[in-house]
Amino acid sequence: MSCPCAVDRRSHSASDTFYGIFPFVVPALGIPGWIASKTTMKT
Repeated sequence: MSCPCAVDRRSHSASDTFYGIFPFVVPALGIPGWIASKTTMKT
């Protein structure tokens, strides 16, 4: 797998990996969730 290797290339621990992927995971999950919450029909 190339993606985890690219993330872990300079990581020394699990927390380094977390801080490496955090800036990508939060917007990737948060922005679509925010858009979905703004576009759902309220009943």
